[in-house]
Amino acid sequence: MKRNFILAAFSIIVVSGLYSFVILDGRSMASTNHKIELEKRTGGTRSATAAIVNAFVDDSFLTIEIENYSGIAWVEVTGQGGSVQQSFQIDNSGACMFDISILPAGSYALCIMLENGTYDGLLEK
Repeated sequence: MKRNFILAAFSIIVVSGLYSFVILDGRSMASTNHKIELEKRTGGTRSATAAIVNAFVDDSFLTIEIENYSGIAWVEVTGQGGSVQQSFQIDNSGACMFDISILPAGSYALCIMLENGTYDGLLEK
């Protein structure tokens, strides 16, 4: 009986601790992330549902969110000289975070290529 009580109390403490961690983490991410304005450059093939593409950046991570999309997306981060600094592949819809901490501070071109369009933006780090 005492063992069950200890296990139940421990479980409640762990769950409540995880819950508060997620809440605090969500608040801090919202306040530190900067939304990158994206412009759709090309139309690509037609789709029954329009894809929704968003990008956010902080000092260390680039977050790409893609909704209503099925297929492969390519993400390129290009420096001022025109050379690709980093490239990533995303499969289907969802959110992906990429470590950009190795990039020095500066301005970079962000290009997200989907089968139904290309989105461009300016990444400021």
